[in-house]
Amino acid sequence: MALHIDCAPYDWMWVVWMSSALGTDVRLDTALVSALPPRNEAGHPPLPWRLVIVSAVRVTQSPNGADRALWESEDAELQARRTIVVRVDRSVSGLRATSCLVDLTHGDASRARIILDRALRRLGALPETVQIPADPVLVRFPPDGPILCRIPPADPTFDGREDVLTELHQKLVTADSPSGTRGVCLWGLGGVGKTSLALAYAHRFQQYYETVWWLRAETEADLRGDLVDLGTRLGVPTDPDMSAMLREVQQRISESESILLILDNAEPESWLQDIWPRGHGVRIIVTTRRPDWTGFLGADQRIEVLPPELADAAHLLLRASEGERPPQEQEAARAVAADLGCLPLALAHAAAYVRQSGITLQQFHELLTTSRQRLLNEYHPNQSSMPVALTWSLSLRRSDDHTPGTADLMALCAMLAPDEIRRSLLQKHASAVGGTLGIILADPVSFDAVVRSLVKYSLVKAAPDALRLHRLVQDAVLSDLTAVDAARWLTRAASMILRAFPKDVENLEHWPACDQLTAHVQAIVARHDQLPRDQCAEQTVHALISVVAALALRCGEYQLERGNFGTADSLLSRAMELFRIITSESDARHLVASARGALVSYRLADLGQARHRAETALAACSETTDPATYALVLHTLSRILIEFSELDDAYRLAQAAHTALDRTSTDSILPAGEGRPAVERTLGIIEWRRGDYPSAVQWMHSANSHGQDHAHRHSFEPLELALAELTGDREHIRSIGEQAEASIATLEPVLGSDHRDIVGLRNLAGEAAAILGNLDTARSMFTAARDGLVRSHGSEHPSTAWAERSLGGILCRQDAPEEGLALLQHALAIYERQYGTTHPYAAEGLAALGSAEAVCGSPEQAELHLREARRIVELAYGPDHPKLVYILEDLAALLLARDAASTEAAALSDRATAIRLDAGPAS
Repeated sequence: MALHIDCAPYDWMWVVWMSSALGTDVRLDTALVSALPPRNEAGHPPLPWRLVIVSAVRVTQSPNGADRALWESEDAELQARRTIVVRVDRSVSGLRATSCLVDLTHGDASRARIILDRALRRLGALPETVQIPADPVLVRFPPDGPILCRIPPADPTFDGREDVLTELHQKLVTADSPSGTRGVCLWGLGGVGKTSLALAYAHRFQQYYETVWWLRAETEADLRGDLVDLGTRLGVPTDPDMSAMLREVQQRISESESILLILDNAEPESWLQDIWPRGHGVRIIVTTRRPDWTGFLGADQRIEVLPPELADAAHLLLRASEGERPPQEQEAARAVAADLGCLPLALAHAAAYVRQSGITLQQFHELLTTSRQRLLNEYHPNQSSMPVALTWSLSLRRSDDHTPGTADLMALCAMLAPDEIRRSLLQKHASAVGGTLGIILADPVSFDAVVRSLVKYSLVKAAPDALRLHRLVQDAVLSDLTAVDAARWLTRAASMILRAFPKDVENLEHWPACDQLTAHVQAIVARHDQLPRDQCAEQTVHALISVVAALALRCGEYQLERGNFGTADSLLSRAMELFRIITSESDARHLVASARGALVSYRLADLGQARHRAETALAACSETTDPATYALVLHTLSRILIEFSELDDAYRLAQAAHTALDRTSTDSILPAGEGRPAVERTLGIIEWRRGDYPSAVQWMHSANSHGQDHAHRHSFEPLELALAELTGDREHIRSIGEQAEASIATLEPVLGSDHRDIVGLRNLAGEAAAILGNLDTARSMFTAARDGLVRSHGSEHPSTAWAERSLGGILCRQDAPEEGLALLQHALAIYERQYGTTHPYAAEGLAALGSAEAVCGSPEQAELHLREARRIVELAYGPDHPKLVYILEDLAALLLARDAASTEAAALSDRATAIRLDAGPAS
């Protein structure tokens, strides 16, 4: 007769045992996990009985889905479906069935056989006519464990990775190899936990095998010796002829019903073919750094072992470091795990260091920051372990011996960001690298050979157009370099990246390339800062600093253009410091770095720092200063002085910058966003703030006539909008708003929603909509502008106050007066804190707040704020400035509401009208 048996792949030893226990009269048809069978229908032949083996591993891996119906089925349901549940692990619980449940978790093999026999007969699955042997030849009872076992102690730090263990077991019991042996190759970077995984599997699943044997396979001698030891335990007679004895050992292994062999730290060398274990009952696990095991194991018999995810790595570190860990240590654990690239070996060493030294993880993280190389190169927890960095030394040496040039490529890549080193970068700019490596990189065949060798030893991961390294492999490479060699490779890496980094960083088409290269720039600057320059020759240091400083300046300019002001400030500050070491402060490169650094401080609203940097740069200029550089410094300081409302000095400096540019034949040497258009735009802004709108318009037209990049394309519209509002030109206002919205749609996918140009366009579109009475559109635009500024600049930046002022006014005119007034008050507080209470920006904040208070029914407060705004504007700009128009009109409306015959209101209104008329010709 036949019984169907349903089991997971990792429970196959139970099938073997049951088949032996029931004898030859009962045939077991094996099926892997499936859903419950259908019910027996009347008039149809009865379905065969099915035994479902339920183990702890099956419960862990299949908590729902097809098995859920099995857990929840009552006895009657199982009886109708002719299904019997066989529990083989005591930890399995939650099964509802009782009479259809066969429990084999109590007693030895003999008792389990009796329980199985009685249950099958009671349920009718085994007819009385079928006799099972009274004294069957039983195979090993799975819970008894292996007959022979030699495996090292389990790794106490191992945790998790249940998915890998399950995949490993499934492959071992299902996948056939070209050699006729079922096996799996665990491959990956040194220290990633391959051996720990193999150990965990051997300890957890040893009950499924008759023999479990650990074999050292790093050398042929080690493997042959361990196979002889196994042969002795299997009863192979000792033979002086080791080759003959090994043949006998292989024969015994091939005859085994169930044997697991773990070949630790093996390589697919030719000598291994002669002693590779073969046989139907043989299972092999190989731990290795090399993924290519062609001829031994099939492609589907390989599992790449990767570092755990950050959360799992932090958990492992906390668990292994033991002791009481307060909540703040959770974040420290994540920081340490991230710094170590989540590599299990490094995490285990870190935990041991913490335990042995009695320090906190936070303290260890600080130590890792200051003494990283020493920790990785020197510390090891015990005599049987080696420092983390030495884990890869042998692979590095073997790779370079196998293919010359691999050590050079690793030295170059160690200077770069590890996650994305593009092949095209290395090949296209090979001449900047120079030397033998430059020749290799320029030749695709030679380059591919070097990459294959590094991949072979799991030192890099190769994608079609990128190489990736683990950061600790980089550390290992760096630790093997002398200071002189490190300086040499760092100079070559920086030269390559500098050549690759686009000069025209304001060109949007270059931004993807700039983004890819930025991480490499930051890595190079960090490597430079760690280099002991005092151990290098002066000429070497000078060449290195020169190229690193130029690279930091180039990337800093890009980050400034991109709106990443924090990153820009860091890079430009470092460029200034480095140029100061090798040049005088009057050197053009130093002056450019200083001017761009001043502009970053200006963008970050650190106006004191911005002014200091710009004035220092201007003081360093001389008659021999390049005119373009001189113009850049003058223009930068001019822009900063506008924020201090020192308009006369700002105008004088901008005029001087314009004159200096007349002495240059080209603007191409200037940084992004500089040149005649930028200077003329600044002159127009100054005239606008002075109230001379006709002159402002002339400067803006001149700036736009030169042709604009995206940074200045929309600089004219805010002034046009102000003029159109003063003169009541609603069609022009509508046109400006539509153009701004169209520009947002075009540029936002490239620049991003938080870029200052996109925010400026949103504010412009919002202002136009507000003037036209489209309050919903205005609210949407101002909200998006404010949100973008909060993300990019923070909630206390003056630019954020600018957006809050606009949004607050709209909210007060709609249905959210309290929220609107709160935003306006916050904006005013930012202005007064940043610029002082008598600055024109503070006047703008007061005017907006007063106007909103009038709408919200607070006329007394509104009048107070509007009068103060009027006083500040008249003090700063004079009595006839266009910025007074709306203040005067709002104040007049308040006075008229209180007294329809107010002569002061009439005078204010007349004055506002006169100012409008004066501004009219400018349109």
